[in-house]
This record gives sequence, C-alpha cells and structure tokens, in this order.
Amino acid sequence: MRKPYLFAGIFSVVLAISAYFVYEQMVPDDFLTEEELLKNFSLVEQDRTIQNVMKVDDRTYFVPYTTGNQSYGTSIWVWTNGDWQNVGDGTTEGLSLLKTDSGEEYVYWNVRPENGVNHWSLSMKFDRNYLFYSLDGMEQQEIYYPETEIVELIEVGDTSYGITMLSDKWRTFADISSELGADAGILPSTHSFLYEWQAFDQDGNITSVIEASGGSYMSGSYVTTLPQAFEDELEE
Repeated sequence: MRKPYLFAGIFSVVLAISAYFVYEQMVPDDFLTEEELLKNFSLVEQDRTIQNVMKVDDRTYFVPYTTGNQSYGTSIWVWTNGDWQNVGDGTTEGLSLLKTDSGEEYVYWNVRPENGVNHWSLSMKFDRNYLFYSLDGMEQQEIYYPETEIVELIEVGDTSYGITMLSDKWRTFADISSELGADAGILPSTHSFLYEWQAFDQDGNITSVIEASGGSYMSGSYVTTLPQAFEDELEE
C-alpha cells in the first residue's frame, strides 16, 4: 500500500523540479519598466537618467544612461536564473565586449559628445607562435602562426551610445585561438588573442576619450571591458 504513495511523492518532486526549470528558461515578453531598472542597477547612483532601452536578443538588453555628475554609463541586462539581472554596469568610457548566451559577440559604448568621437577602430591581435602536434603519437608536425591583426571601423552615429554585433569572422578567429590557448605554443605569450580599440574624430585623427569618475560592475562571463591601444600600435 505504501508504494503508490512513494511513487506519487517521487512524481510530485520530479514535476516540481521540471516546472522550475521550465519557468527559469521561459523569458517574459515584457522587459523591466524604467522604475524597476532604476531600483535594480548594480552600482548605486541616486540621479541616473536612462537614455534608451535596446533589445539585443530575447534574453539580453542594453541600457545606456547618464548620471547627475555628467557621467555616461552603460548596462547589460540578462534573463538568468528566472529573473532579469544586471550583469554589467559602468561609467568608464570606451568599448566593452558582450557575449550572449547564444554565443554572439557585440561591442557597445556610451561616450560624452564633447570628446568628438566619430568612429572606433577595433582590432583583434594574435601573437605569432609555433605549435607542435602529432596525429599518430609518433611523427611530430610543426605549424607556424604568423602575427595577425584584424581591424574593423565602427561608426558612432547620431547618439552618444551604441551597440553593434561583430561579424562571424571575428568569432571564428577567436574560437580557433581559444582552442589553441595562450600556452599551446613554444614561444611565451600572455594571451592567445587580444581586443583593443582606438577612437577617431571626423578628420581621422585620434581623439582622447575621457574616463569618467565612477566604477564598474561585471557578473559572470557576459561582459569584458576592452583596453585602449597605444597610438603607435593602431593605425587606420
């Protein structure tokens, strides 16, 4: 007589767990309201003005904003663990990299207009190296990887903020380099590949990007702040 109750209890537990995972994966049609956003930002800022709410995909939103001390900020919101969470928030100007749950990569920004940024130059650099491998475990083969750099120009547009998807070419190179790893070659290297950016004005001259006072917050592996290239390293 006890077995039916036991099976019913197990079934109820399995059903509850399944319902939880289904709910966790279901993304609501509506995103957070402006009031909800202001209450849930990771960085505390009493006077924050949301400039726009931009849908990246069903699970990801880009929300640029300004603050009372004239800082320009960006935030990334992702549906995870059954809730909209602020996984990236900061007022440091420049380019940041977003990698979504679907594997797509984007760069985004929010820069003060007085800096006169007309477009960004984004580069991906690969260190030259040698790699030894063996298909049969006996005969060793050698591959040489030359130093490589891919550069893409990104227009800023009419607003201080923006977000754009990187082409498949970038992701392909990044995936190959990640599989090799920084320590796969025989030459010492601190990284397998490196993203860098530089800002240019409308005349094609490098322009300064003022870093606003403030902080940044990142959760998980969604957001990366990209470094600025030295002037002699990146040319148009």
